[in-house]
Amino acid sequence: MIEHFNLRSVLKRAPHQKSFHMAAEKHVRIEFWNMVRGAITSFTYQGDIVLTCYAGEFRLESSTETVKLGELDQAVVPEGTAVKIVCEVPGTVQLIWTPPYAAGTQDRGP
Repeated sequence: MIEHFNLRSVLKRAPHQKSFHMAAEKHVRIEFWNMVRGAITSFTYQGDIVLTCYAGEFRLESSTETVKLGELDQAVVPEGTAVKIVCEVPGTVQLIWTPPYAAGTQDRGP
């Protein structure tokens, strides 16, 4: 079965859910996070992550660099990178995890 969804409808339907999955398949997992100003999530993932900002403003921090994400900006976080997502303006990010359930650590802050 082909998974199909409209991003605008998805984002309107679940603005108050902290996180939700749209797909979890054998080789990929798609998840959305709604974050409030000041929320910080730190994690390391033993796979690659494609992170897309759909609303708000975020800062991605690793030990070697900081990247700012605004609406429709996208970043690829390589396998094993310790990264922190800091929400500067409330909004929504989409994370595409591959492989879908690799080992990792996560600390979801406020």
